[in-house]
Amino acid sequence: MPSAQKIFFPFLEKRFPKLAGPYRKLYATSAYLGPDYKARLRERVARIRERHGLASAPVEYRPELWEGEEQGTLFPIQ
Repeated sequence: MPSAQKIFFPFLEKRFPKLAGPYRKLYATSAYLGPDYKARLRERVARIRERHGLASAPVEYRPELWEGEEQGTLFPIQ
């Protein structure tokens, strides 16, 4: 059993006992998600992104330039 499962399954059993069985079944044969589950999850996330206008990749952020007082120097020249 991968180390994450050693921590995760006892946590589920303690805090969310109804979910422990389904998760044990889901990961019974492998520590990784199966292709069908991954595809369903990918589709679900795509629908959520579309509904809320979220990008599927990081967006380059360029802050607006400050108009007004110039920023002071960190180490004034003497």
